[in-house]
Amino acid sequence: MKSLRSLALAAALTLSPGHAFAQGDSPAEAAAPAPNDGASIDALIDATYAVISGPAGHKRDWDRFRALFTEGALMIPRAVGAKSLRRLTPEDYIARSGPFLEREGFFERETARSVNQYGDVAQVFSTY
Repeated sequence: MKSLRSLALAAALTLSPGHAFAQGDSPAEAAAPAPNDGASIDALIDATYAVISGPAGHKRDWDRFRALFTEGALMIPRAVGAKSLRRLTPEDYIARSGPFLEREGFFERETARSVNQYGDVAQVFSTY
């Protein structure tokens, strides 16, 4: 049985223009700037999963990924039943997971989300 994982992006994602990516785009089209990534919390989370997902041999757009996070942002993944949390900066995530994602292929799908927001600060718990 595959365990569910939860990812907290606490005050980490930035509501600002990033890059567009849609299924079927060529790598050149995927790198084209578009304002949609920073349009909403939904767009930011969708963009995060879109960047890390892809078939084996597909280079990820790590510049787009970096643009989704504010300075000092943390990704905090936790497997169900784990006794501790991991704290990763976006750069930690790229270094740790990037080569595997590109070599082996990987597709992530969100199954649930909880958002706590106060003004322009949000904490997002995304289960995948």
